[in-house]
Amino acid sequence: LGYHLAVVRLLALCSEGKNPAAEVYAAHFVSLSSAMKALVSLTRMKSTGEEVEVPKAVYYRVKATFIYLLLHVFVDTKVRRLIDELEREGNGLWTCEEEGIKGC
Repeated sequence: LGYHLAVVRLLALCSEGKNPAAEVYAAHFVSLSSAMKALVSLTRMKSTGEEVEVPKAVYYRVKATFIYLLLHVFVDTKVRRLIDELEREGNGLWTCEEEGIKGC
């Protein structure tokens, strides 16, 4: 797990600042949908198929890494394709309309 989180963090670090090529490269390897899935539904499964609670330290470490990636790759970008992907409904980030909340 540590290795995978280090790779995700490295992709985010490369995307810091205004580096469109690095942002597109990082988005190619970690899509918005997979990053949102890691943020929203972090679960651990046993070999029997039973869900096990994720320890709090691991939970916060994974969340912090993927939030850092979202910020530098999808939110703080000038690449139009990445902005469109972020603004699209049904991406797991914007749920006001999906839940029927008015005025969002």
